[in-house]
Amino acid sequence: MTRFVFFAMGMIVAICQVCIATASSSVDTKKNDAIKSNETGKNLKTTGDFETINKSLALVNGKVITLRQVEAYQEVKKLINDTKKILNELSDNDILGTYLVDHLLGLEAEQFGLAKISQDELQLEYSEISSKIKNSVKLTGLKLTETEVIDIISTVFKSKTFLEFKISNLESIVGSLEIEEEYKRNRNKYAAERGKALLEIQMELKQRRSMDQIQQWVLFLKRKYKVQFLK
Repeated sequence: MTRFVFFAMGMIVAICQVCIATASSSVDTKKNDAIKSNETGKNLKTTGDFETINKSLALVNGKVITLRQVEAYQEVKKLINDTKKILNELSDNDILGTYLVDHLLGLEAEQFGLAKISQDELQLEYSEISSKIKNSVKLTGLKLTETEVIDIISTVFKSKTFLEFKISNLESIVGSLEIEEEYKRNRNKYAAERGKALLEIQMELKQRRSMDQIQQWVLFLKRKYKVQFLK
């Protein structure tokens, strides 16, 4: 299951640019100067500037998404799962894209009645990370309420569970003729004996097809939830 979860996360990181395809041109370059990198050289940084941190980045179903929400989500998510390394390596646009994809997945989970998590479970998870939040300079600066943190925890779990559900139900059928043709075209690429090579090709083609399906699905969600990027 761990391998599956990382495949799912990797897929979302790879396609989050689909969700922000128009975001780059929507950034106000003056205010963007204040969105600088931290020690990793990649993550958005809280400046303490009220106008900057409350900058509106996007709309989802008419609801404003601010820089503060995106940063808070990014930092809390690092504390509650094992994807910190991946999240630290995201670019600024990827961080916005990942937030939006997770947010849309959470909305889908709610609509379909999936990934329900009890209040007791949310409180337990909150209690496990509350001390880490207090020790985080970024999160302390954002002044998150307990309710805001619990909402983030809920979205993280809903999006992860719904993504697993969606990927497990993808129809990625690859025919033997297609596998054989790929093998003939790229024979030098595969050092393994033929049988193992064909299995490797089958997996690669399935993942490629799954990626295409997920990309189309994310574009559909973007339209469904009326995602707009603000200048």
